Amino acid sequence: MSYNVNYRWVAAFLYEYTFATGTVPQAQTMAAQVGYTLKSLHTTLQAGATNLFDAPNLQVYGAPSIGRIGYVGLLFDIK
Repeated sequence: MSYNVNYRWVAAFLYEYTFATGTVPQAQTMAAQVGYTLKSLHTTLQAGATNLFDAPNLQVYGAPSIGRIGYVGLLFDIK
């Protein structure tokens, strides 16, 4: 069994580009992931999510905000 929790905070900053100029507000997000390894099959099952609390998250001035993203995965260990 494995797990990972990540917190990220970005300060507000001035975004200047040819199509738009403006301030991108501060953002904070939390991501989490869990995994379970099946040793006999050399396989790991994973599930996780970014922006767990669905906080408004703007990366570029003028772009849409990024919401919560969930994922599942299957990893194979080929030897």
